Amino acid sequence: MTPHFGCLAPQGYHAHIYFNSTLETVDYDGDDGTSTPLLLAFDSAGDFYFLAACVYEGSYTKIFLVKDPNTGPTTLMREDLRETITGQAIKECGLLYLSSY
Repeated sequence: MTPHFGCLAPQGYHAHIYFNSTLETVDYDGDDGTSTPLLLAFDSAGDFYFLAACVYEGSYTKIFLVKDPNTGPTTLMREDLRETITGQAIKECGLLYLSSY
């Protein structure tokens, strides 16, 4: 499977958004049987994406959208994606869980 990426950036920063998406609340069922209301991004086709926060070596953070929560953050750190996706080296990257509470 190839992860799909998009990027949300703060006002004043250039953002690459490859599809129109909205944040919506869903009940995400965990492996332990619990359910947590989380904000996920949905595109116009109804596909959903997880938020991943990546800290750049320059000490700022960008939020990306990843399709696969298990491989997406690691994939964003790949050196061969710097020019096309992230723009520069990333120090660390992980999922960003936002609740609608």
